[in-house]
Amino acid sequence: MKIAKLWTTVLAIPLLFGCDQHKPAEPKQAAAGCWRLYAANELSDDITVIDEPSHKVVGTVKVGKRPRGMAISGNTLYIALSGWPIAGPATDEDKLPPPDKSADGIGVFDTAQMKIVKVLHGVSNPEQLAISPDGSMVYSPDEDAAVVHFIGTDGSDHGAVKVAPEPEGVAISPDGKQLYVTSEGGGTVTVIDTASQEVVKSFSAGDRPRSVTFSPDGKRAYVSSELGGQLIAIDTATQSMTAKTPITGDAPKPMGLAVAADGKAVFVSTGRGGTLVRVGQDGSQKAVAVGARPWGIALSPDGKLVYTANGQSNDLTIVAGGDMKEVGRIKSGGRPWGVKVGLVPPGATCKVTNP
Repeated sequence: MKIAKLWTTVLAIPLLFGCDQHKPAEPKQAAAGCWRLYAANELSDDITVIDEPSHKVVGTVKVGKRPRGMAISGNTLYIALSGWPIAGPATDEDKLPPPDKSADGIGVFDTAQMKIVKVLHGVSNPEQLAISPDGSMVYSPDEDAAVVHFIGTDGSDHGAVKVAPEPEGVAISPDGKQLYVTSEGGGTVTVIDTASQEVVKSFSAGDRPRSVTFSPDGKRAYVSSELGGQLIAIDTATQSMTAKTPITGDAPKPMGLAVAADGKAVFVSTGRGGTLVRVGQDGSQKAVAVGARPWGIALSPDGKLVYTANGQSNDLTIVAGGDMKEVGRIKSGGRPWGVKVGLVPPGATCKVTNP
């Protein structure tokens, strides 16, 4: 089947990406030629720390139970920790062991000291996190209570906003004014004004929406619909869907998302589909096989490399985003779930070129 037939557009293809994206300022670590990569391993309760672009593992650090989603601000990494047992979507929860709720929280990891310095409590079973552009607030969906918590990075409680059942994905707009939260229950996206902590709008967004992210200019948001097999585009000015893109491949389950620095492509991991897919501005798609059950995605600071966290093969795949070819693999801990790119911390050194 041709891509044109797969591309189902509510308005028009340009509305998927917009027509006036700008490239954001180059991060400092990109100019230096080095960066750090962090993989959260939910089965081994640790994170793998990697120097890039040399692909050198510099440490494996215990951080708490079941680390998954992460957010980073400067030299501080925030990690979602959960004492709830691992279970698939069809699992009868009544047959699972009781959760260790004392393990729930947000681990605060100092990247220079390479250790957890404190844990922010008050959230149950967090999975994904977002952090305000100024680094003062962490936003954490709470699947147990069906809310999203506003938690100061100093540990202060700034309240919670009710959302649809089973919230999971969360993203903050580049200007910090809007928070988007996906909820698996009912297949909804909730838009929250961060200043007033009021719900602006809630609308349907595919079957079991998982991740959400923004374009660099903030004019578009993208949602992965796992069971719908689609990438959904949202106009953030009107909070309305503009396009639904069926993802190609053998039974893809769209999961993690990352937008290219120029806004002209969206990268989608397909979970049990085992691929990374690049969806282009013209509606074209190109896929590459990666590890088993890719979930989290991250881009290198220069936008040239895409990393996938492969939960069932216990590794990270490195893909050249331009030609969509695998260029390397990095072993991680048990069942890597999330992956995040950050600064090289003070005092650390790295090799600019591959070994």
